[in-house]
Amino acid sequence: MNFWATWCPPCRVEMSELDAYQAELGDRIVVLGVDMAEPEPVVAAFVGEYGLRFPILIGRHRRHRGHLWRRRPADDRHR
Repeated sequence: MNFWATWCPPCRVEMSELDAYQAELGDRIVVLGVDMAEPEPVVAAFVGEYGLRFPILIGRHRRHRGHLWRRRPADDRHR
C-alpha cells in the first residue's frame, strides 16, 4: 500500500517502479495506491499519463469513505 499524491515529486518517481513491481509479481502480490487528497479527475489523468496498471484507492475529502478506481489496460477492454 502506497500513499501518494500527483504533486509529490518522489511519488512520481516511485509510481513507475511500483507499476513494474506489480507487473512482475502480480500473481503473488497486489500493489495498492491511495490518494487521500485529490479529486478523481486529477488522479485519473495522472494514472492515464503514467499508464498505471495497479488499483488506486481515491479517498473522499474529510470523509472516511473511499472507492476503488482502476484503469484497465487497453488490451483487456475487449475481452
